[in-house]
Amino acid sequence: MAWDASPDANVVGYILYYGVLGGISTNSLDVANQPMATVSNLNAGTTEFFFVTAYNALRVESLPSNLITYTVPGANTAPTISSMANQTINEDTSTGAISFTVGDAETAAGSLAVSGSSSNPTLVPGGNIVFGGSGINRSVTVTPAANQSGTATITVTVSDGALTVSGSFTLTVTPLNDPPTISSIANQTIFSGGTTGPIGFTVGDVETALSSLALSGSSSNPSLVPNANIVLGGSGANRTVAVTPAPGQVGTATITVTVSDGSATASKSFAVTVNLNSPPTISAIPDQVIPANTATATIPFVIGDVETPTANLSLSRSSSNPALVPNNNIVFGGSGANRTVAAAPAINQSGTATITVTVSDGSASTSKSFLLTVNPATNSTLVYLPVEAESAALVSPMVVVSDPNASQGQFIKSLTNEQGTATFTVNVPVSGVYSLWCRILSPTADRDSIYLSVDGGTEDVFDTAEGSLTNAWQWTVVNGRIGINSTNALAVNPRTFLLSAGAHNITFRGREAGTGLDQMLVTNDPNFVPDIIFSITAPPFRISSIEHDPAGFVTLTWPTAPGNTYRVVYKTNLADSAWLSLGQDLTATTTVTSRSDYVVGNRFYSVLELP
Repeated sequence: MAWDASPDANVVGYILYYGVLGGISTNSLDVANQPMATVSNLNAGTTEFFFVTAYNALRVESLPSNLITYTVPGANTAPTISSMANQTINEDTSTGAISFTVGDAETAAGSLAVSGSSSNPTLVPGGNIVFGGSGINRSVTVTPAANQSGTATITVTVSDGALTVSGSFTLTVTPLNDPPTISSIANQTIFSGGTTGPIGFTVGDVETALSSLALSGSSSNPSLVPNANIVLGGSGANRTVAVTPAPGQVGTATITVTVSDGSATASKSFAVTVNLNSPPTISAIPDQVIPANTATATIPFVIGDVETPTANLSLSRSSSNPALVPNNNIVFGGSGANRTVAAAPAINQSGTATITVTVSDGSASTSKSFLLTVNPATNSTLVYLPVEAESAALVSPMVVVSDPNASQGQFIKSLTNEQGTATFTVNVPVSGVYSLWCRILSPTADRDSIYLSVDGGTEDVFDTAEGSLTNAWQWTVVNGRIGINSTNALAVNPRTFLLSAGAHNITFRGREAGTGLDQMLVTNDPNFVPDIIFSITAPPFRISSIEHDPAGFVTLTWPTAPGNTYRVVYKTNLADSAWLSLGQDLTATTTVTSRSDYVVGNRFYSVLELP
């Protein structure tokens, strides 16, 4: 405490008087000639009074100065908070605003800070405790996490910046059943006679296992879509619904799909509009007459549809006489609106069959039929096309292997199961029904099959050991599945191929490693059985084709290099030691050379390329 010094020159000191205002005692402090003083040990929370007198050398005091007062600050006390009642609420709801009051002896209520915490953050995250109000009157709102239940202690803390006080209450969240969920399903437009197909959607539930959810469907227009025509599928979260209208009906129906957990349900609806579908069209196909053991030419016809792109139309076929024309011997071609059909009778069969071609848009279909007449077989041109296996285009692990017992001392095989290919290009001179004979090596049951396809078509499994499992080379006709170990062996019913005149690719693919292929013969002769003619190893067997006409002439055709000289040789008995020349040697002028011979009895041929 300080004061102004007295201007009186006779003043030599000052006395400070103080005490509790309203008290009964006064304290004094002589501070000599200093115009200031420090007073300590005052009682906290009291109001003290102070005044000063000046004195001279005789210690005569002046009148007192003005009286001043000072309230001594008291010790900081903690703030206060009122109690809050325990709360019970349902799952997925809020407590609402819970009121409480705060206070502090020293700090203004508006300056007090409040905060909250949860003993169970999974049930009540800290961010879900929200305060409101102002001054003395405050509020707290508690919102549990979604789909959670249980109890949590909520603690509310008030701070004046130095001291804090807390109050707590228990929040009990009662569990409730959450309804299941279902995703939206898009509206559908289909044609009469069609179906929506499976439409995907998802379901879910917080408490119930997805496999325990029950689905149902209903139609707002049962005449158009009976409830029974709403088929639900799928499992778990991923479900489907397929809707099939009643036959001949058009219009719109609202389809409602409902999912239930046994207590609560959820639904989604979508519209199904069914429009009238115009059936596809197909042009007439003329009747056909062919000789036995030949195929029809490709017969053109035209298809169309008002609503459906022609590329999406599907074709099917049927034969009224499968013994004459098996359904698999009816082959389609073409694309878009322009299609073709070709039919091949079974080998050595004759008669008539009605061939029906049907075009479908998936809902409606239209058919046209034509009569196929197959006349009895005559002496038509027979074709024999032998090929050496090692002449194929090979893809590893299909490899060439040496064997003195193989034709020309070589054959091919795959080194790995299910891998490696050999592709042969064969020029067929006459269209017709062909079978394939192969000289094969099938020593064991795990080396007796290979895959076969023609012109990139579906692969067949060729069970090569149709005769027996042996270490000797044997001729076997390409059959269907399965060979020697099956009651369905096709030794007397070989697999046949409808081949048009021209080049065709025949591909063998390794199935069981080690199955050997030495030679192949493509023929349209249904009665052909290989003889020892195909065992010739010297001179090299290089005939590309042998054609035999009804007059008894045989025409040999083989690939040649222009300028090179070739000699055709023959035997009438393979036991003969010598080969005889057939006419003079030929100097090739083109890449293909032919020679004809008139045959009486048996005759065996080969071609030599001269040095």
